[in-house]
Amino acid sequence: MNSRRRIHVRVTGIVQGVGFRFFVCRVAQNLGLVGYVRNCVDESVVLEAEGEPNGISALVEAVRTGPPGADVRNTATHPRPVHGSEDEFEIRW
Repeated sequence: MNSRRRIHVRVTGIVQGVGFRFFVCRVAQNLGLVGYVRNCVDESVVLEAEGEPNGISALVEAVRTGPPGADVRNTATHPRPVHGSEDEFEIRW
């Protein structure tokens, strides 16, 4: 049985121009997750992450705080189907 999970998260607040994407990417990579993070035109940040449930939970907790300078006001997390096709976590532009 595959225990991997995939989630989509939209983060709002002061999350652009404060190193948020780099923070998310570093945390996700350290947790062995794959996926991506990117800025949106509405000044939010979205990410999709896939991996073991404990790693996913740890990433969500880290995202709720963010790096110094960020002011996370809301995180909306939704499950997604597991892809299994990615081999890294990256920043998308």
